[in-house]
Amino acid sequence: MKKEVIATNLRLPKELHGKLKELASDDNRSLHNYIITILENHVESLKNK
Repeated sequence: MKKEVIATNLRLPKELHGKLKELASDDNRSLHNYIITILENHVESLKNK
């Protein structure tokens, strides 16, 4: 089943944006997919505390 997606704007410091783009590229992911993955993993880790 496909997840419902909601569009939102996110403003990031330029330096953080650059670091995230580089990490995403190193992981062969789009920036969008990389940020979603980071957020999902972080939320899951908080739920497991």
